[in-house]
Amino acid sequence: MKQTIEEFLKLERLAVVGVSRIGLKFGTRVFRNLRSQDYDVVPVNPKMNTFDDQTVYPNLSAIPEPVQGVVVVIPPKHVGPVLREAAKLGIQHVWLQEGAESPEVIALAEELGLSVVHSGPCVMVEAKRARFAAA
Repeated sequence: MKQTIEEFLKLERLAVVGVSRIGLKFGTRVFRNLRSQDYDVVPVNPKMNTFDDQTVYPNLSAIPEPVQGVVVVIPPKHVGPVLREAAKLGIQHVWLQEGAESPEVIALAEELGLSVVHSGPCVMVEAKRARFAAA
């Protein structure tokens, strides 16, 4: 898992699926945190049009410029279509934030051949640790 995390954190353009209008929601916190660490972050939520002066895309396919990885911060029952879409688009790197995972979701990600981070690591903590170590 350590190598999978390191590979993910080297990516520069990420989508965050699960950005919310509610500032304290975890998807919003992940989006803002990664952006503050100089990642190029694209918000994804089918129920929003803009967020923090950025266009919010309804799904990964709608993003005009390709992303290299996806952070998923939505309930497990909604994750399957996101994983299938990522695989279809050739996005190999997925981070299932705690609360977005289930045994079925993890099995699907592996079946699709995705490089997936799951079972606990927080993308915000790991990104900060990686940026600090690189400085």
